[in-house]
Amino acid sequence: MKRLCLYPIGLLMFLLLLNACSPGETPPQEDDPKEQDSIPLDISLEQMSLQDLNDEPVRTAISRLSSMGGTTTSKNMGSDLYGFTVDTSMVKVITHDDVTSYTFPIKRDRNDGSFFENLVLQRNPSGNLQAFLVRYHLKDGIRALAEHGSFSFEGRRELFSLDLERLDVGIVEKNDTCYDVVELWCHFGGTDHPAGEMCILEAQLTGDDRLFYKESMVCLIGGSGSGIPGEPDLGNGEGGNGGGAGFEDPYIITAPTNVSLYEFQLKEFASGKLSQAERGYYNSDSNIKNIVDGYLIDNGVTNLAMFKAKNHLSLGHDLSLTPQQFVWYFQHRDSGEVEDLKQYLQDQSNSAKAKAFGKESISAWMDNGEVDFEEEIIYDAELLDCQKAILQDLKNTPESRISEILNDFSGETQGSRDYGWRVKTAYLGSGKENAKTTFFLTIAETKINNDRMKDATDLMLAATFIHEAIHAWLGFHFNDDPNSVYEEYEVYYNQYISQQATPNNIGHDVMADILRSKISNALKAYGESKGYALDDFVYEALAWSGLTEKEGPNNINNIHPKFVEYVPNPEVRSKILNILHAETHNQIGFGNAMPQGQQACN
Repeated sequence: MKRLCLYPIGLLMFLLLLNACSPGETPPQEDDPKEQDSIPLDISLEQMSLQDLNDEPVRTAISRLSSMGGTTTSKNMGSDLYGFTVDTSMVKVITHDDVTSYTFPIKRDRNDGSFFENLVLQRNPSGNLQAFLVRYHLKDGIRALAEHGSFSFEGRRELFSLDLERLDVGIVEKNDTCYDVVELWCHFGGTDHPAGEMCILEAQLTGDDRLFYKESMVCLIGGSGSGIPGEPDLGNGEGGNGGGAGFEDPYIITAPTNVSLYEFQLKEFASGKLSQAERGYYNSDSNIKNIVDGYLIDNGVTNLAMFKAKNHLSLGHDLSLTPQQFVWYFQHRDSGEVEDLKQYLQDQSNSAKAKAFGKESISAWMDNGEVDFEEEIIYDAELLDCQKAILQDLKNTPESRISEILNDFSGETQGSRDYGWRVKTAYLGSGKENAKTTFFLTIAETKINNDRMKDATDLMLAATFIHEAIHAWLGFHFNDDPNSVYEEYEVYYNQYISQQATPNNIGHDVMADILRSKISNALKAYGESKGYALDDFVYEALAWSGLTEKEGPNNINNIHPKFVEYVPNPEVRSKILNILHAETHNQIGFGNAMPQGQQACN
């Protein structure tokens, strides 16, 4: 924790004030608390978001206070006392001896601007948690300061006790009492302001006396008013016992924070620092805005913080990151992966292709994948290991065309094209296809459907990998290398560019007409490498995997005309279908076809 040194009240003055405060007699309210300068004490202050707090009862209290909204009523509390919203993006956590307080900025719709409020949750040495609403009545408004992204104000304090017993997060001893409200402040830049983490960090470095505290004696507010002030009505309420050395019991320690000020600064950031495109992206989703706002507030909305936030938003917009992708990127903004991504984009002059690859890289990292920016490849880190081993073995097949296709994705051989292929295990439903390949500009993504393939043999998985690799390869080949399209693919390329058929059906025609025998040869080479001694018909049947049906209107599949053309005998077609069924499900197929491969994944 970060340490700071503050100065307490003179004991005599405090005792005089305390003796003057009783259930029947409240002390006069000062317009502004007095600065104190006395015995040095060790106190720490940190700023963080609610999600970073390691105090579950505090998190529970915030959740329950939020759910109470404006619905709570009692004879001692105004019906609208709880009608506020808690800003959880910045919590000031103050520790003094065995006392820890949590100060949250809050806002309510009916605030006329004459006051602001903080929620203070305080855990005392006994472990009990107390909740207070501190209301600051402004004498001359709030003055925003450039120093530390803070603000300055003068005015009267008002104190309400919130009912934690209803929230079931602690036991509070109730007393009618007055509290010593201790506020941490900072001397810096010519104007005093509530202390924040930046002021404390600087004080640690300089060792100066910029940190001090103000305190005021405030008695709890009673009555049944609305909770929205006209003139403060000092009275008796329900409170609790404080504790700890240095200040006299009972006391509350806090550092004022103001959400309205941050709202003003954040609006200034959006309107004055961001381009129209960046501003549109910033406001496009609450997840994007909230994580950026939290970062800015945590860093005092300084010029440096705004500059960095602007750059992050610019990258998010340029890469068209989804809110989930941007949140992941922002949370990992200082990681080695993100630094590599930024360097890659710079080296590629932020080309459209590089941006698309960058977006897919973030998706890969979110799924625990790996990225190689030098080769522009996303590897198969998202495959089950048992499936990955089969794909790796296929890259070494002696069948030249299939080997060429597979290695055009690996970047491991001289002259390979370094196409981007992302292969992952997915769950698409048992009634769906064995696998599905989708294109994202510079990346083809293949999902192996484990709902259907969980029991498949290694031979069927090998056939599926080859089939999907050809789909991905043809898409890149037609799009990226139109001037080097192999002559044998020319008719299919013309169909592709004229959109005479879907890419899926074109790929199936290419495989059936040109590559089927090469697929069979590659599968045979794989099988022999595993010690299988099988009839060639098994490999020929496996080469038909994915080619026996054709996508028709309304997603209705019919028997593929190429299947009928090349296998005119219905009995032979049935034998092929039986083999495919046996290898897919690793069980005896129709016609007593026996699986010939071994189950790939147990």
